[in-house]
Amino acid sequence: MNVGKEKIIKIGQSKDTNTMEKHRNDMSRTSAVPELFEIYYYAEISNYKNLEKEIQKYLYAYRVNKKREFFQIDTEKARK
Repeated sequence: MNVGKEKIIKIGQSKDTNTMEKHRNDMSRTSAVPELFEIYYYAEISNYKNLEKEIQKYLYAYRVNKKREFFQIDTEKARK
């Protein structure tokens, strides 16, 4: 989640927590975002690629851009 854009969150996968932290830092480094991204929630899942696709289909109506993993949705609603 990036507090610069209220209720726009990124939902995606990362191979491991080290990669996840690096990816967060890389996304936050650009001058286009006012603050660091926050990792709100993560889970270790064996079939993460399939689950990611299912989650993104389920949340399609909230997608900000068809080519990006950003959704305009409250974090608690997305987590459910």
